[in-house]
Amino acid sequence: MELPSTSTDVQWSALSASDQQIIWLGSSHGHIARSEDGGANWSVSQPTGSNPLPISQIKAIDDRQAFALTQGRGTDSRLYHTRNGGFSWNRVYRANGSETLRCFDLIPDAEAWVLGDGHNDSWHVVRSTNGRRWLASRSGFDQSLQPGEGAFSESASCVHYANDTWAMGSAYGESARLMLKSTNALRFNVHSTPIRGQRPAITAVYPLSNREILFTGGDLEDENASAVIWRWHNREAEASEVQGLSGVLTNLQVHGDYIVVANQSGVAWRQSQGEEWQLLDTATQQLSCVAGNTCFSLSPESLYRFVLND
Repeated sequence: MELPSTSTDVQWSALSASDQQIIWLGSSHGHIARSEDGGANWSVSQPTGSNPLPISQIKAIDDRQAFALTQGRGTDSRLYHTRNGGFSWNRVYRANGSETLRCFDLIPDAEAWVLGDGHNDSWHVVRSTNGRRWLASRSGFDQSLQPGEGAFSESASCVHYANDTWAMGSAYGESARLMLKSTNALRFNVHSTPIRGQRPAITAVYPLSNREILFTGGDLEDENASAVIWRWHNREAEASEVQGLSGVLTNLQVHGDYIVVANQSGVAWRQSQGEEWQLLDTATQQLSCVAGNTCFSLSPESLYRFVLND
């Protein structure tokens, strides 16, 4: 698929599709592109105005509504919202000081969480109860922050809500950790994982329930790392290798009966434990899957559409 045309130094870095026709992209220079015809044509807006802040994540709610997060330090970390297909954007939150926001998820018109890097030796999150009013918080976790602990943002998947459970994954501390809470709980329970090393990171999370979590990650400095998907169950984490891919997996989607993982070595999917992984040789920075078992894979150079099958 052909990417939108902009200036030559722009790279497309964020992806979210609401169906097979409506696709949203974000760029390294603050552009947001939207297609209504499956990528044949694009309209481009720039919610950051003359300030070319990189868009690190887009969350499409439907064909008209989306949220977009910019990547940066302090006031360069911003959350925008559109209700009219990107014709206009409203800034709903702007960080300050040395805060850095990494990724988010939300329940439309209800609870939402943004995870940021640790700040002043404390956790840093931004929460909303309705998608309109957003407040920063440094509490709400049952364990203290590790030195250097933050979050991995490139795949826009370090926060995810599903199955009545909020899941977050941390990075760059002594170990990568899971943070979990049910919808009605007041705070996140923090759990250590076996992921350690020079740059340990949980890169993507997906809660199957509040007791069973799938996640990807590893030591980002390990050039010989295997491609593994982790299953956390009853407070224990077990790794399963994805044959055919190499390196730390950075993307994870659960779509119906399918589990989809990806990184710069390609994409893999399967329906159930024990089945062979189906492989697609396309480097992937972000993934988005929609109804009809259709998925989109984005790298800075390409946008690829594929269908999950056996």
